[in-house]
Amino acid sequence: MNAELLRERQRFLSKAKSLPVVEKRQKRSKPDENLNKTKKKIKSEKATPQFDYKTSTGGSQLKFSILSKIVRYMRDRHLQGDSHALNIEDILEETHQTGISQKITHWLENEALPNNPKIDTEEGKLFKFRPKYPAKDKKSLRKLMEKYDREGMGGILEDDIKESVPNSEKVLKSLGDLIICVKRPHDKQKVLFYNDKSVDFKLDENFQKLWRSVPLEGMDEKKIDEFLTKQGIQAMMEMDGPNQNSAFKRKQKKKGGNKRKKTNYKSHNEHMGDILKDFSSNN
Repeated sequence: MNAELLRERQRFLSKAKSLPVVEKRQKRSKPDENLNKTKKKIKSEKATPQFDYKTSTGGSQLKFSILSKIVRYMRDRHLQGDSHALNIEDILEETHQTGISQKITHWLENEALPNNPKIDTEEGKLFKFRPKYPAKDKKSLRKLMEKYDREGMGGILEDDIKESVPNSEKVLKSLGDLIICVKRPHDKQKVLFYNDKSVDFKLDENFQKLWRSVPLEGMDEKKIDEFLTKQGIQAMMEMDGPNQNSAFKRKQKKKGGNKRKKTNYKSHNEHMGDILKDFSSNN
C-alpha cells in the first residue's frame, strides 16, 4: 500500500478520536410518574361511582325508595294472608336491605313507618300493613258493601278492594250479580256498588226509555231543580217527609212574633238580699 495513504488514514483516525461524540439515550420512565398515572385513574373511578344504597349514607331520595319498597312488601304479605306484625330487623332482612346505615334504620323505625298511613304500628315497634277496608274474605266484603248501600255512602273503588282483600278477584267473582261495576268517565276507575235484590221491581220499558233519553250531562242539582220548577214539578226539599214540619215551624214563628218581648230590668244589690228588709208596710 502507498505510504502516503497510510499516513492520511492515520491522521484521520487520530482526528476522529479527538472529536467529542454525543449519544442519544432512550428516556426511561420514572417510577414516580407511573404512580401518578395510577393515582389519576383511581381518582377518576372514584369520581363516578356506581350508585349502591348499601354503601351510600343519605339523601331523601334514597330513604323514600327504601320506604316504598318496604310498604309494597308489607302490602304483598297482607294480600298473601300473612297478617302478623314484624320488627324492623325482620322487615329489612326479608326485603334484602340489611346493609343500610343505622341512621336510616332509626328513621324508618321511629318516624317513617309509624307515620305512614298504610302501616299499622303495634306495641314493641312491630309493623304490619293497614288496608283501607277491614274486609278479609267474601263474608266481610259483602257486609261492608251492604253497609255502604244501606247508609247511602256510595260505592267503593275496585283498586281499594284489591289492596285490602286477599284473592280479591276470586272473592268478587264469587259475589256475582250482587256487585254492580260502574266506570267513572273522568279517570276510568271502576267503582263497585252493592246490588240489593230485596228492592228489585219490574219497570215498564217505556219508562226506562224515557228515563234514559233525558240528557243530564253538565247538569247539577240546582239546574235540575230549576228545570223541574219551570215544568210545574215541585222538588222535594226535605228527606224527612212532606213540608208539614216546615209549615208548622212557620206558624210557631208567627205566633211567637205577636208576643211582646220581656224587658230585662237591671237589678241592684242582689248580693244583699238576705240582709235588706222592706219597711214600706210600716209607713
